[in-house]
Amino acid sequence: MTASRRSWRLGVVPYLNVQPLIAHLSTPRDDVDIVAAVPSRLAPMLAEGAVDVAIVPVFALLDHPEWAMVPRVGIASPGEVMSVAVLSASPREEITRVILDPASMTVKVQPVVVAGADGNEVVVASGLSPGQVVVTAGVHVLTAGQKVRLYAASSAASAP
Repeated sequence: MTASRRSWRLGVVPYLNVQPLIAHLSTPRDDVDIVAAVPSRLAPMLAEGAVDVAIVPVFALLDHPEWAMVPRVGIASPGEVMSVAVLSASPREEITRVILDPASMTVKVQPVVVAGADGNEVVVASGLSPGQVVVTAGVHVLTAGQKVRLYAASSAASAP
C-alpha cells in the first residue's frame, strides 16, 4: 500500500474454504478492499500490482521467490483434498480426453461429443464451455486435479 492510497487491495478466491481467513472482514472497512478472483488469476494480479496482498496457490511462490508467505496462515490439508472429482463409466486407461479448467489451472476428464474431423482438427459438437481447452497429447501422464500450464508456442520457439 502506498501513502497516497487509503486501503489495501486483498485478493481472495470466492470459495468457502477461504472464509475463515477473511470472515473478520465481512463488515466493510475503509482500509481493506476485497477483490475476488479465481485462483489462476490471483497470482498474476499480485504480480501486476492489481492487488497488494493475495491468497495464491503455494506453487506461485516458485515463480516469485521475492514474495513472502505469511507464517501460520494458509489453506492446507494433511491428506488428499478431493476438490476435483473425475467420474467415468470407462476404466482410466480408456479415457482419451482431458480438459483444462481455466479457473484453477487443473486438469479433469470431460466427456465431449465429437461431430467429426476437419483436416487435422476434431470438431467438438458439445461438452465444452467457453474457454475450456482440450488436451490430447500426454493424457496418459495426467491425473485429475493436477496443476498444469498452457504451452506457449512463442516461448518454445525462442528456446535454444
